[in-house]
Amino acid sequence: MPKHERGIIVEDIEQLAEEANDLLTECRESVDEYIAFARISATTEQDKQADEWAEKAIQLIITNLGNTDMSVVGISALIERIHAAGLTLLEYNFDAMVREKFTECMA
Repeated sequence: MPKHERGIIVEDIEQLAEEANDLLTECRESVDEYIAFARISATTEQDKQADEWAEKAIQLIITNLGNTDMSVVGISALIERIHAAGLTLLEYNFDAMVREKFTECMA
């Protein structure tokens, strides 16, 4: 592969990684940004499955812990931990996307 083509590939991969990092930063700064990004990135079927999963998760929490254990602070702690888990998953997905692009370019 000519040197100038490798430079273009490296620039493409760097740009993809930078865009992914910018999105991750925005999603870290705000739960609302994370939700908006996730929802806009999903297909209708993925969105439906996500809503069903969330409903089941809430029902399991209520069933296992009961309504009496809920508090504003408890809900905020749960949101914080779910947001952190979502960011970890998002970061993993972005890393995989950049690696896949690199592999495609090197093939």
